[in-house]
Amino acid sequence: MQTIIAIVCLALLLWVAPASAQQVHSLKVSIHKDVQQLTEAQTDQALERASNLLNEGRNQCGVVLKRNGPIETFDSAPKKITNLDELEAVHDVPADLKIVESIHFCMGRYDKKSWWGCAWRPEGRTKTVIVVRGVSPGPVVGRDTRFFLWAHEFGHTKGLHHRLGDERALMTPCALTNLTRRITNDECSCFKDGPLGCPIPPPKTEPTCPVRRR
Repeated sequence: MQTIIAIVCLALLLWVAPASAQQVHSLKVSIHKDVQQLTEAQTDQALERASNLLNEGRNQCGVVLKRNGPIETFDSAPKKITNLDELEAVHDVPADLKIVESIHFCMGRYDKKSWWGCAWRPEGRTKTVIVVRGVSPGPVVGRDTRFFLWAHEFGHTKGLHHRLGDERALMTPCALTNLTRRITNDECSCFKDGPLGCPIPPPKTEPTCPVRRR
């Protein structure tokens, strides 16, 4: 009988281990008051799909992104980002994920073609996710592809840089598509633990494809 009890207890421990290994990141979401609002259902679906992306196939990062509290609105910063001061003002909004109308300044420069998302910030300052309200472009018409963008920008806030040489990497500097899904084990550790647990140094060379976001 004692042997049976021991086996059952061991089985229970093994069964709960995968769940306990997950790292849940609760993100406070805020959207500019003059930007068309996202519903809680739309926001939760994007975060769920971003989580699935981080845990599908070979990725298995053990990371879950969830909304923290109700979606808030802000007007302390502009809805259109065109310079560093405006970018900093949006970063200063007390939320983890901010949604604006447009981004025309990122990575320390102005880009007339605009950016879909930006987590760049001068060194030493805490990064937050800033994305536009619209759905990022992708090859699948009619599908909500914003979860690729949200996962990518969240990676930057956890210490990840762009990964060169693999256009199917989630952290590619090139355009995000439904094929940009690859995540390395080291990248997973960054998604899980953040800058102090992120072992990946920045690339030594510049990207060879047009940079649309960071």
